[in-house]
Amino acid sequence: MAVRVRCNQCGSLGIITKSDRISENVSRLYCRCKSASCGHAWVSTLAYSHTTRPSSKQGHSVAIALLDALSPEARTKIIEELTKLNK
Repeated sequence: MAVRVRCNQCGSLGIITKSDRISENVSRLYCRCKSASCGHAWVSTLAYSHTTRPSSKQGHSVAIALLDALSPEARTKIIEELTKLNK
């Protein structure tokens, strides 16, 4: 997936020339305007906001965490319902 950055001085497309990972969820992006007549260079911060769809790699652990949060009675009821679906 291509990331597009826009120059806030002239509105032209810019390129990311370098990135530094600050933490697991934050990166510093060094950018430069592609317009030769502008030449603006800047630093932007890219930060993780929130998940809109969980990773399929995490599905099992999410399901276990949800089951662990339930009462024993609710957990038993879900297991019974799942067993019916598999028949």
